[in-house]
Amino acid sequence: MFLARRHSCCFYLHCETFSPWRGWGLTCESVLKKHGGQPMAKNQFSYLELPATDVASLKSFYGNVFGWTHQDWGPDYATAHGSGLETGYNGSDEGRSKAPLAMVETDEIEAAAEQVKAAGGKITQPIFQYPGGRRFHFTDPAGNELAVMQPDKPHS
Repeated sequence: MFLARRHSCCFYLHCETFSPWRGWGLTCESVLKKHGGQPMAKNQFSYLELPATDVASLKSFYGNVFGWTHQDWGPDYATAHGSGLETGYNGSDEGRSKAPLAMVETDEIEAAAEQVKAAGGKITQPIFQYPGGRRFHFTDPAGNELAVMQPDKPHS
C-alpha cells in the first residue's frame, strides 16, 4: 500500500482510503509526487525533526540556504518540502528534543518498545499519541536519542 506523506506533525493521508482525492481526479502517484512521498518501508528512518525555539527563523534559514518550501501546522510546527527526507521543525516546549530527532517507522510500536528495552536502550518518553499516529523516544547505548513512530492505520 502507498501512503502519501503530507507530513506535518507526522500526519498521513492514506491514498487507498482518502476518497475525496478520487473526486478531484488525483491518484496516489500524483499525490506522492507532489509531496515528495515514496512507498513507505517499515523499520527504516522515515522522518527527521529539528528542535526550534523560533520556527519562522528555521523556515527562513533553510528556505534561503537550500530553497526548501514549508507548510505551517500551527504556530509551533512546520514541515519542509524538498529536503530529501520528511523533515519537521518542532517549536513546542512540550515534547521537543534537545537535538535533531531521527525517527524510525514501524507497524508494531509496542513490540519495538520492548525490543529497545531488551537490547539495553532506555525509553525517555513512553508511547504517546500525536496527530497521525503514535510514537516513543529512546536513547541507545551511546546516548543518542531517537524515536519510533507508528502511523495511524487506514480507516476501513
